[in-house]
Amino acid sequence: MNGSTAAWFALIGFLSLIVCGAFDPEMEKGSIKKGSIKAKALLLISIIGAFSCLIMVLQGFHLWGTYEPPIFDSNEISNISSKARGRGGIILLIIRIFPQFLVFGFGFWGWQLKPYIRLGLSLWK
Repeated sequence: MNGSTAAWFALIGFLSLIVCGAFDPEMEKGSIKKGSIKAKALLLISIIGAFSCLIMVLQGFHLWGTYEPPIFDSNEISNISSKARGRGGIILLIIRIFPQFLVFGFGFWGWQLKPYIRLGLSLWK
C-alpha cells in the first residue's frame, strides 16, 4: 500500500469515531428512530471506520518486521525537543515506534467504534 492510500485509510478511521461521537447526544435522548436515515448513516460510518482501522492495524503488522526507524543525532533530538517545548520528543518517539503505534493506536481507536456498530445494527430495521 502506498503512502497516500494509507493516509486516506488513517484519516477515514480517525474521523469516523469523531463523526459517530456527534451522534452521542441524540443517542442519549433516544431521538434516533429505527430504520431512519440517521441510524443507517451511523451504521455505515461506523463499519467503514472499523474497516479502515483494521486496514491500518494490518499495515502496522506488515511494517513491524521490516521497519527501520530513522537514526537521529542526540544534538538534533535535544534541539527539536527544546524548540517545541517538549512536544517534539513525543513526535520523535512516535516516529521511532511507528508500526507499534499503528497496531495499538488504531486497534484501540477501532475498538471504540464497537458500541456504535451494535447500536446501528439494532436500529437498522
